[in-house]
Amino acid sequence: MSLVDKIPPEEREKILRINWWTHDGRWFYYTVKESGFEVANKLNMLVNKSMGKAEMKRLLAALNMDETRTADNFFEIMETVWDLYCKNVFVIGGFTKENDNTWIFTIKDSPCYEGTKKAGITDLYQCACWKRAEGWIEACGLKAKVYIRKSMVKGDDVCEVVFSTEK
Repeated sequence: MSLVDKIPPEEREKILRINWWTHDGRWFYYTVKESGFEVANKLNMLVNKSMGKAEMKRLLAALNMDETRTADNFFEIMETVWDLYCKNVFVIGGFTKENDNTWIFTIKDSPCYEGTKKAGITDLYQCACWKRAEGWIEACGLKAKVYIRKSMVKGDDVCEVVFSTEK
């Protein structure tokens, strides 16, 4: 038995998720140190959208699915995304349907927000989570708008990411 086999699967997943998000934060930190906030924020947007596309394509392949051409299919997959990438790292408030083509993803706490608050850079940091979601939507072959309606970084009590698909 290897040492990794002594760690329960759920704990291994948690370690991998936290390491992944830690990498994200450290990448941003050192990009700021080398190039400043303007460059770091711009690159963070580009990287997050690209990551979203890549991770969604891998997820769809693992689920043996092609693109999801309907909003209902997409939102079913999004529940899997939250479970796979955010579980035990973020405090999730839920994924709720606002109307026939608009869904809201609520985040109550995140390592991204906690890191920016601890570093005292909430006024300089531009959250790129919506760009990752934009990449997910594109990888699914859907036309939609994604934006942040509320942001803890901007002083709101929660973050709300809005997904509004075209009819």
